[in-house]
Amino acid sequence: MRRFRVFELILIIVPLLLIGHLIVRRKYGIMTTLFVYRHQTPLQKRIELIGFIVFCVSIIFIGLFLNYLAVYIFFFAYSSAFELFRTYMEYKYEKESKHYIINGYWSIGYFILLLVCLFLISVSDIQ
Repeated sequence: MRRFRVFELILIIVPLLLIGHLIVRRKYGIMTTLFVYRHQTPLQKRIELIGFIVFCVSIIFIGLFLNYLAVYIFFFAYSSAFELFRTYMEYKYEKESKHYIINGYWSIGYFILLLVCLFLISVSDIQ
């Protein structure tokens, strides 16, 4: 029963985030490309690669030993931190492209999804 609540909330929040993404992109005149990301520095590329490897190994162990809600929490926490790091790097090295605004927007969106999952854990503990 609780698993369906998580899916339902994600299915409600993600389309709202996508609509907000389009509005922010249009408001600031940001041109985005699909599935292509250019790293700002080689250091950023290495940090993201190491972070992704740690994420993959961690998600396997979390999935094996904890419940599904912990996997969602870890995923949204990682995604929020990952996008926040990209936001910082783009703001630092490519401020004029304004693409950091989109990454910051998604970082906030993933953080909201993380809070929703944490709220569901607190509600399930009460019941």
